[in-house]
Amino acid sequence: MKVILAKTAGFCMGVRRAMNAVIDATHRSTEGIYTLGPLVHNDQAVEMLKTRNVRVVKDPSEVESGSLFIRAHGVTPEVRRSCDSGKISVCDMTCPHVARAQKIVAKYSRQGYDTIIAGDRNHAEVIGLLGHGDGRGHVVSDPSEVGALRPLKKVCLVAQTTQSTVRFKAIEEAVRALYPDAIVRNTICSATEDRQNEVRNLSKEVDAMVVVGGQHSANTVRLAHIARDAGIPTFHIETENELEPAALRAFKTIGVTAGASTPHWVFQAVVEKINDISQTRSALRRLLYFPFRIGVHTYLYLGAGSAAMAYVALRFLQIKARPSYLLLAFLYVVSMHILNRFTDRAAAEINNPLRMKDFTRLAPILLPFSIAAALGALALAGSFGLLPALLMGGSLVAGIGYNVRIFPGKLGEALHIRKVREIPGSKDLGSAAAWATVTVLLPSLAEKSMVSLPVAGAFLFVFLIVFIRCLIFDVKDIEGDRLVGNETLPLIFGRTATGWLLVGGFLALAVLIAAHGLSHRQSPHFAALGVTAAYSAACAFFHYKKASLSRGIRFELIVDAQFIIIGVLAWLL
Repeated sequence: MKVILAKTAGFCMGVRRAMNAVIDATHRSTEGIYTLGPLVHNDQAVEMLKTRNVRVVKDPSEVESGSLFIRAHGVTPEVRRSCDSGKISVCDMTCPHVARAQKIVAKYSRQGYDTIIAGDRNHAEVIGLLGHGDGRGHVVSDPSEVGALRPLKKVCLVAQTTQSTVRFKAIEEAVRALYPDAIVRNTICSATEDRQNEVRNLSKEVDAMVVVGGQHSANTVRLAHIARDAGIPTFHIETENELEPAALRAFKTIGVTAGASTPHWVFQAVVEKINDISQTRSALRRLLYFPFRIGVHTYLYLGAGSAAMAYVALRFLQIKARPSYLLLAFLYVVSMHILNRFTDRAAAEINNPLRMKDFTRLAPILLPFSIAAALGALALAGSFGLLPALLMGGSLVAGIGYNVRIFPGKLGEALHIRKVREIPGSKDLGSAAAWATVTVLLPSLAEKSMVSLPVAGAFLFVFLIVFIRCLIFDVKDIEGDRLVGNETLPLIFGRTATGWLLVGGFLALAVLIAAHGLSHRQSPHFAALGVTAAYSAACAFFHYKKASLSRGIRFELIVDAQFIIIGVLAWLL
């Protein structure tokens, strides 16, 4: 089964802008946070906000203090004025496209025009547009309704921003037939047009379409209608639990799209479930797929990668690659990742829901195993000496303490930092430093090797490779990290700036590898280091250019294969 993802699926600019503003406020503010009506037409998003103590109100008078957010759909001028009571902080998150439509309606209303709005009469955005029409607004949802309007002198036609382009053109023809001098302003959002056109084009390539989003979301419903009108089986679902594996397995190619109000984590959960269904179409595929799934989801695969990196570092430093050194790296990485998934379930359930389902099933095994692995790593480090034991103990405390409150009370509120994860860049920089410590520094100390230029070079190489790996995955998980307050670098700088940060990381790797090649011209490690850096760069490139590939088990297998590859090359060379 081939799965093709729509490039424009998920939150549009206006919804993302409003959602991010509210989520950021939950991390900063200790006062009440309210939204005037549901922030988005998606039950899962509204429920998530409710868990963060964001309340939905129907009228501004219900709010006595705190912050009130006006949603992307906008409101009438009367409602907007009623918000300015002076007692509360008002954050107007009206989508710029909706605000443009409101200004057009208000402008022509002042000039004596009647405004015809092509849209859904009871939709929040349309109600807001009517309020800007000064009593001269008329709503039509079908061309046949145009003729039923009372005689009008001067007419202006606008559209609900999420209206179907095909329907708007039909309504425009009906309006021009009655009112040849009518002023027409196509206020349909470009993102809406892009989504609708993409579904039309995608419908020609696939056997069936899955549309993800609220059943009461106007733009999502239209996407489903467009797919059905194209003559292909269409499944409009809200969550992955509504998918029917038997029905989907009947199709060779499936397209997946989502409405503008569908959160990324809901869309991602559906995509992961469809990919999982695809990988288990036959008994043989299930037999081959299951070990990879468990290996990736329990971090055993990543742990093997850390052991491979330890082997490479030791060969680079001409230190005997004792099994105990490789086991030390494996135990630490596996234990920390598993324990952090248990202590940070909120982010994990958003960023990788399929993994958390496996975690829930395997919890009776994974939790004691991770504790035993952490204690085993500490015992191994202790067998190397006091300093390695202290360093490992500090690394374990830092890793386990990532989700622990360190600044309680008013101090945490003043700093806007209550947990380690809320320290900007702590996840990316901390993970890279931890890997470099257990793969390079601890074995070096165990061998009584002094800190030297080769040790520093090996430390920096591991740090950069793991740092780049963290950035790649954090770009993918940016929405989930924002929700739970993980201050990752992609969340701070944004996707574009993070891309340039990755470029800087690869340039630093290139300089480091070139310096090693010049100083060790006969070293076989030069090729291994270069191949690994090139492989990592290719993963980052495809992640940015082909975001649809950056999902699920296959992507993790491919990205983390870099550690195995460099280990194998170091062994062969």
